[in-house]
Amino acid sequence: MVRHIAFFAALPLVAAPLHAQDASAPGTIVVTATHAPAALARQPYSVRVIDADVLAAGASVADVLAQVPDAYVQMTGGRSGFASLFLRGADPNFTTVLLEGVPLDSPTNSRGGAVNLAAVPPAAIDRVELIAGPASTLYGSGPLAGAINLLLAAPSERHRFTASAALGSEEEHVLSGRWQGPLTQGYGGSLTAVWDDAGTGEPQAGFRSRSVDLRLARLDGTRGSLLVHLADTRAHGFPDSSGGYDLAVIRAVEQRESDEIVVALDQPVIHFGRATLAIAGSYSSRGDRVTSPGVAPSVYSETGVPAGADDIRYRRGVVRPELSVDLGAWHATFGAQAQWEAARSSGFLDFGFPMPAQYDRRRATYSGFAELGGTVGPLEIDGGLRLDDIEGIGTRWTGRAGLRYFLDPALSLRASAGTAFKAPSFYALANPFVGNPALRPESATAMELGLDWRPGPNDHISITLFESRYRDLIDFVPSDPPRLENRARVAARGLAASVVHRFGAGLAMTLGAQHVATEDVTSGEGLLNRPRWRGSAQMDWTAARALTLTARYAYTDERDDYAVPTGVRTLEVTHRLSASAVWALSSGTRLRLDGDNLLQDRGADAIGFRPLPRRVRVTLVSSIG
Repeated sequence: MVRHIAFFAALPLVAAPLHAQDASAPGTIVVTATHAPAALARQPYSVRVIDADVLAAGASVADVLAQVPDAYVQMTGGRSGFASLFLRGADPNFTTVLLEGVPLDSPTNSRGGAVNLAAVPPAAIDRVELIAGPASTLYGSGPLAGAINLLLAAPSERHRFTASAALGSEEEHVLSGRWQGPLTQGYGGSLTAVWDDAGTGEPQAGFRSRSVDLRLARLDGTRGSLLVHLADTRAHGFPDSSGGYDLAVIRAVEQRESDEIVVALDQPVIHFGRATLAIAGSYSSRGDRVTSPGVAPSVYSETGVPAGADDIRYRRGVVRPELSVDLGAWHATFGAQAQWEAARSSGFLDFGFPMPAQYDRRRATYSGFAELGGTVGPLEIDGGLRLDDIEGIGTRWTGRAGLRYFLDPALSLRASAGTAFKAPSFYALANPFVGNPALRPESATAMELGLDWRPGPNDHISITLFESRYRDLIDFVPSDPPRLENRARVAARGLAASVVHRFGAGLAMTLGAQHVATEDVTSGEGLLNRPRWRGSAQMDWTAARALTLTARYAYTDERDDYAVPTGVRTLEVTHRLSASAVWALSSGTRLRLDGDNLLQDRGADAIGFRPLPRRVRVTLVSSIG
């Protein structure tokens, strides 16, 4: 308790990363939280917006999201490993990650479909929108805890070319190029290419990625767009739960490769009166190839993790007709969706002999949904309902409702509640070693209360209380044979708060804190990798017209982790200090200097995976047009 009091007493003296939220000024339009885009300041749900300037300070999108109070990110082995995002104490695979509204999850991995945000370079993304709370009424199976939408750069009315090059102290280097401009008949486009190499910050580990993103859209911002995304990554490092660089008995590393293709179209087809009929469709394909040396047995695990290899291919097609009706102060959306999935896995596990670990599965999901939202005097109201019929699993109803009441223009109260579900992944259902075809969908019920207050033009205070309950969690049971089963009931309760104050003369401070208690309802035990307290502080100073300085501090409380060599072990408190300086050399050229882990904090994110050392990164960005 003394440690927590000392930490919060010191917050105003240091600096942190929540101006991401306040960068979402009242006029910001959010496209992720409801079917109809709406202003952030009038949303009845918890939404955070992170813009390109904040993203530029991180080595990955995971680095930046780790600064948000609602989310704890465990980085196992830096970018060479997997970044697990625990949103309000929920499992990482309970948060759906989308690219321009298209889901990126692959329900063929052993993490239940969680997306590795450490593999997403910030240079490819223009904005991130995060909604906390059940979102199945919007996105169907998956978002029990929330959704993250990665948005690309919008087209511009004039041709604009941007190039950037970054070089880090651990041989990290990133090159990117972007074009934005008009095309024809009211449409424009943006094209972004990124080459990203994480360098040698971790011993016996590495990460490299290449990506190309093309977006065609209307210049006036109205609906109508085409998206093409291509990416491949290569990484190597010690396997999860192996004990990492410090404790792994088997010193060979795991090799991981992936490729990803996304093509999506969203186009209005008929306008009649106040109604618009649009059709959206997407095709996604992802391949993952993994060769693992396994994890040696220990007194905590008699079998360890067998060595093996896998070659996985997952494909998804979606068609969604949608009717939106503008009713003045109200809006309504009605739609249907058809989704087809196919998964193939071919590989083996080494038990002294190669045991095949193969499956080939398909399923279709048919959905219908409706949403109604609008304004009644000082009250903003939104509600939605959805029915999903999943082949081989059955039907699931989900609903959500939220309201925001303005006591005056500067003070508002929010309240929302909703349900969500997640169908078992193909891995959980069909893996020959641990799969269980009788698994039931996981489900969530959540509610929250919030307050937003802007007592003056230089201040913003936000407080949110939340509670989530999860049922039928899919968990690994070390029986004979081991298998996945529905067994857990989990509750998460807490609060998230932030304070923004601008002192004037180019100086601003942001403070943030989160407390969340997550426990197994049956046993009363806490869950792994859930720190109870997290806090942050940030100071931004425009030192001169061409120079901006930022300092960021983040605190993470103790939390338990598990590794095969050690069993459960408590990880120590971490204190991370970073800083940035941005110098505008000319109207189109900026020089950035970023420093990470300036305190050389040695607290690890996972057992045996030492934190990255103090690092410095220099980035030059130049634009023409």
